[in-house]
Amino acid sequence: DDWFEAALECEQMGASPDAENAYRSALRLDPRHVPAIINLGRLRHVARALPEAEELYRQALSLDPEHPTARFNLGVVLEDRGAMQDAITQYQEAARLDPRVADVHYNLARLYQQTGDQQAALRHFSRFKSLTRASTD
Repeated sequence: DDWFEAALECEQMGASPDAENAYRSALRLDPRHVPAIINLGRLRHVARALPEAEELYRQALSLDPEHPTARFNLGVVLEDRGAMQDAITQYQEAARLDPRVADVHYNLARLYQQTGDQQAALRHFSRFKSLTRASTD
């Protein structure tokens, strides 16, 4: 947990390489530390190391299949890799696990619109609007 906390502090200071090193140190001590795996995956995703990011998110989900952030992040990386149907599947699962995450519904609305499912797109865009409206009230 000390390495994980150090990684978070590095991220807050904008020191991504140091944060990556700290997350990797945390994982050497505890390879099952799901938050460290997810955060390292996010940093690798930002660095455009998409295959590595995908592998890290899948590793996190193998340890905790019900983790909505890992599902959402996997959906984003799959979308970035052009696997739209697989991304939709991950976003749907993320929405099932935590239906209050507006970004999940926004991404689903976009992808459904792109794939021609206007009814599903409208349903998720409506949910996105209601969630964002509720968060600004």
